[in-house]
Amino acid sequence: MYVFTLESLEQTPFAHLHGHWDDIYSGELPTPELAFKTYYEGLHLEAGKTIKYVRFTLDPIPQNDSTPAP
Repeated sequence: MYVFTLESLEQTPFAHLHGHWDDIYSGELPTPELAFKTYYEGLHLEAGKTIKYVRFTLDPIPQNDSTPAP
């Protein structure tokens, strides 16, 4: 899923990749919010797996006359 997400973002002109990490706990945390671990994240780590993280944004969808406002 990690590689697929990176490849998808690369092909999406309205997506902007701000960073990606294939093992967020291998060094200093990329962002302070990642210090909070979920229950399932703990299970994943106990199983010897790594936690991957992708940070990106998408451009807003432009509104036109035929598109209803949210």
